[in-house]
Amino acid sequence: MGASKNGGCLPLVLCCAVLCCAVLCCLIISHSISLIKSFVIIK
Repeated sequence: MGASKNGGCLPLVLCCAVLCCAVLCCLIISHSISLIKSFVIIK
């Protein structure tokens, strides 16, 4: 896994973007799960 000479920072930016998307997805999923649980408890 050698660093490419052209666009060396592009993979880093892509990795950061993927990590940010994963964190956002996890937050949204956990938030929706807690909302669903609260709705189920209310019903």
